[in-house]
Amino acid sequence: MNDMFETKHYLDKHFYLELDRKRRVSVDKLLFAETNGRCPKCHKPLEWNEDDDISAQDNQIAHIYGRRLFKLKNMPLDKPYHICKEADVDGYFNLIVLHKKCHKKYDENPTYEEYVEILDLKKNLYSKHKEDQILYYCFEQVIDIIGRGILNQIINNHQEPYTSFDKTEIEEKLEYNNINLVKRGRVLDNVRRYLPSLKQFALDYENIDEILNEYSEAYSYLKTKYSDKNKIVSIIDRCLIESCDEIFEDSVPIITDYMIMNCEVLDNVPK
Repeated sequence: MNDMFETKHYLDKHFYLELDRKRRVSVDKLLFAETNGRCPKCHKPLEWNEDDDISAQDNQIAHIYGRRLFKLKNMPLDKPYHICKEADVDGYFNLIVLHKKCHKKYDENPTYEEYVEILDLKKNLYSKHKEDQILYYCFEQVIDIIGRGILNQIINNHQEPYTSFDKTEIEEKLEYNNINLVKRGRVLDNVRRYLPSLKQFALDYENIDEILNEYSEAYSYLKTKYSDKNKIVSIIDRCLIESCDEIFEDSVPIITDYMIMNCEVLDNVPK
């Protein structure tokens, strides 16, 4: 794809999940994080208190292709909009964090040249943070169940761990993927402790197939970029931890390790 902003879909179709209008706080965090704390237009420092609404602070979320742009009188006929009109106006790829003064100026009387400038800023931000965006969209359902505390409830109310857990198969898988001893110990301990509860969750949760597919897609994507499976596991954990509140982050490695055992993450040992 030569120019991801010239089509409706900005990510490979396999990984792209369009964001609905009910944006969660984690999406706002993602938009802010990609700026590295500075307005991409004026370069003034931006600060965000996670407990506050992002729109009430110096940094604000701006629409790149806003409704005012439909009425531009100086729109060159030979230069069509780069963003598809069918695309979600409130979706991630039409949003950018700006200093509130830059946002106000852009919204009041936007020109085509300013539109192209803001669009280019978003392209640059996206290209620098593409991996995080792809993983965020891969993990939409997973982030939702973590953010709502569902996994924490499972952990806090888990059944008795297995007393006679046959770890041969999972140990062979960890060794085959060259997982280091620290992660091996973590995986084996979490599986032994929480497998009964997580199996029950898998039986009861109506969207479990989507959860499994999200992990599988994320792993497939990361495997095209990294050969070190330890790094892949760490990236999955980091992405999910950064997308949830601190009180829920302990549940992240537990479900990741369940997915390792359940074959959504890491390669299976050839038969």
